Formats: sequence, structure tokens, C-alpha cells
Amino acid sequence: MKLCVSKCSAIWITSKCCFCVPLRKGVLIFAYINMAATLLTVPAMLCDVVTRLTTADAAYNQYNVVLIVTTVFLFVDIFVQAVLIIGTHKNKRLLLQIFLYVGSAALALSLGTDIIIFDHTQYIANTVYFFLVFLDVYLFVLVYNLIRIVDEGLEVQYMAYQQGNQLGL
Repeated sequence: MKLCVSKCSAIWITSKCCFCVPLRKGVLIFAYINMAATLLTVPAMLCDVVTRLTTADAAYNQYNVVLIVTTVFLFVDIFVQAVLIIGTHKNKRLLLQIFLYVGSAALALSLGTDIIIFDHTQYIANTVYFFLVFLDVYLFVLVYNLIRIVDEGLEVQYMAYQQGNQLGL
């Protein structure tokens, strides 16, 4: 089963990550970096949730709800990153597709909830946030290409050198 049933052209055909690293290795590098960054943000996010919910102004407000929803998406992201790491290591198309679909839906929903509390005055934080969103989109493009490579069997195969004339000259 192909990602695109019609004869549409592939989005951004690439066999390298960042134009220098083989695609599979680059996806693994991205996945491990994303997993480490996500795991580092969990304590800060949980501390923020607990602080906001246990203080005197813990009344229902929009920011608290969005914070809780964003924390839930953080845990979904950890699960999805684990699926990506396992799928890339084992070259499993189904796991890569799960990452692609669930990860892009979670990113879209998280972006939608974060826009609610978007503060236009925090330029540096907003720049970092949108840069990280761009990196996630780039990772989705790389995973899409990795699925295409797995489907078409385009991985580089190395052959042992054979003595003799291979070109028929």
C-alpha cells in the first residue's frame, strides 16, 4: 500500500539528510535528538502544570487548559518518537507510517492549541518555537522519503568486488 494512491509526484525526493548524511542514519540522528529534547522538557512542563494547578489562582482559565493539553501532547510525542526509533532501526514501514500520521496530527493539534496562548511580544521564544516546528516538518519529509525508499527497495546495496570485466568490454 503506497502513501499516495494516485500518480502524484513525491513531495521532496531526497536520499540524504541535510545533504550529507545517508537518509536512514539522518532520521535516526533526528529521532534521538528529538527524544532527548522531549525528555528534557518533561520535568519543566510537569513542574509548570503542578505549580499552576496548586496555587491560589488555580481557577479554570484558558492557559491552564492549554498547558494540560500541551503536556498530554508531549507524552504522545515521546511515544511517537519511540515508534520512529524502533521503525527506523528495524526498517519497518508500518511503524514509520504510524510516526508520520500520528506525529503530524499531534503536531497540528499541538500547534493549534499553542496558537491560543501565543504571545506576540516574546520574539525569541516564538522564533525558537517556529524553528522547532520547521524541524519537525523537515523530519516528516525525511520519514516520507524513507518510507518511499523502503517501498521501492532503493537502499544502497554493496557488492563484493568480483574479478573480471563487468562491463563486457
